[in-house]
Formats: sequence, C-alpha cells, structure tokens
Amino acid sequence: MTVVLIDEEVFKDLPQAIDGWRDKTLITFDRDKVVGIHVAHEEHSITLEKKEDQWQLTEPLKTKADSWEVDSLAIALQGTKAEGFIDRPQRPDAWYGFDRPQLEVNLWMEGEEVSPKVVIGKQEEGKTTHYARSSQSPTIYLVKEEDIDKLKKTPFDLRDKVLISYSPTDLDSLAINLPDEEPIVISKSGDRWVIKKPKKYRSKQSEAEDLVWELNSVKMERIADEYPSDLSPYGLEPPKAELSFQLKKGDPLPILFIGDKVDEENRIYCKLKDKPAVYEISAFSWEVISKIITPTKEE
Repeated sequence: MTVVLIDEEVFKDLPQAIDGWRDKTLITFDRDKVVGIHVAHEEHSITLEKKEDQWQLTEPLKTKADSWEVDSLAIALQGTKAEGFIDRPQRPDAWYGFDRPQLEVNLWMEGEEVSPKVVIGKQEEGKTTHYARSSQSPTIYLVKEEDIDKLKKTPFDLRDKVLISYSPTDLDSLAINLPDEEPIVISKSGDRWVIKKPKKYRSKQSEAEDLVWELNSVKMERIADEYPSDLSPYGLEPPKAELSFQLKKGDPLPILFIGDKVDEENRIYCKLKDKPAVYEISAFSWEVISKIITPTKEE
C-alpha cells in the first residue's frame, strides 16, 4: 500500500473546491411546460395562468399578462445560482426563516403532479446572501440578494401594459376629436398617411405620418388611479383630445382620451373610454399630436 503525504492546506481548501465543482442550480424545470406561476412576498401575492398559449394574471386582478415579462421571470428563476450550500442542516426550518419566508415561487407544470417550489428565508447574518430551499433537494442554498430581487415582481410588472396596438398596414383611419372643433381625420393615400380634413391642417402631412407610427403601440407607464371618482384632476373631464382608430377589418380599437401632463414628469394622463382606470403614458404622444393641431394658415 502506498501512502502519500499531502499538505494540510489542501484539506482546508477541499470543501470549497468541491462546492465550486457541483451544480449550483437552485431549481430545474422545462419552461415550455410551465402553465402556472404563483409568486408571494411581503408586498404582493401574484398568480399567473397560461391559457391557450397566452399568459393571464388571475391574482390580485384578472387581466392579460405581459408574456415577455412572465418569460423573464421564469428565466430569472432558472438562472438563480447558489453561492454556497448547507447539506446537513442542524437547525429547524424556522431558524433559517422558512416559517415566514421572504419569497415563495410555485410552478405548475403541464402533465406533472409534483410542482417545483422555491422558498427564500432570512438573510445570512453579516452577509448579502439568503437561505433558500428548493422542493427538489433537502439541501439549503445560499442565494444572493440581487438574484432574489429579480423574482420579486409586482402585479404591474407582470400585467400587459398595451392600451392601443395596431399595425399601420391594418389601419384604415385615425381621428383626433378636439373640443368644439371638427375632427381631424388621417387616412392612407397611396403609400402615405395624409390629413383628409379639415383643410387648415393639410400642411401637416409629415406630422400625420409620425402620429400613425407613434400611436401603433401605446403603453401605460403607470396607473394613476384604478377607479377615480372624479376625472377633473387629470384633465379628462372633458379630455383635451379623443383619439379613435378604425381598422380595415374588424371592430374599431378603444377610444383613447388624452388629459393633462403629469406634474414634473414626462408623462400625460389618459384613459380608455370603456375602462374606468386613469393611466400615465409618455408625453411624446401628445407632443406629436400638438404638432398637428397647432393652428396654421390655409395655403
């Protein structure tokens, strides 16, 4: 039998070296098979369900979800890696903060009875890592706080933020209704978008083209009020302008009401005619509209 003498320092570094070689993945799953996600933390409890290939937010409100944001959440969960491991925990779960977790993520998988789950406990004393546990292993993981923050989504983060969406090739006409004025009608002439009426705005043809492209995807940046009792503070009673969109085929898009500018912000208030909520959108949309409605002399 051969006996080999090894420096003591090698043994001191051996556990750390082994941790460096092992798989650091907190949880494994097939993203294409995820049909439901539940995220709960100190501020929100959120449930998402996939129905007919479209993600829906079902808790705390029922609305269409932003599929890109939902996919980003799943990718962030898959990408969460351990900084360290506790393979034989000596303390009860409560000591690690698992009885009152800072974050829980549950997944529902298509065709699978067991749902993957991640629980994030308290912060490791004197460090920026948190204790974490996966339903796929008895090991306790140490996870960086910045990775946890990527999973702490809000309902607004995950909801669909599109208010108006169309392809300019599918649009038949766009109308701007101003108080006490004849509507400004923009429609296609050949390969250009032009102002059909009234005559006094016909010199603004390039601005008409800009507006059609600017409004083809209007997204909320913030919800000012879900159920306002009074629209006056937002400049929406009456609105400064009403925008209506007619597609070549199908029903018209929702009518968009434009209100006042948000104080000290580069946003304006708006709402959809058939929805109660007041939203904030980029003020650039109103800037493009203003270029059209600024009075000019008839040619």
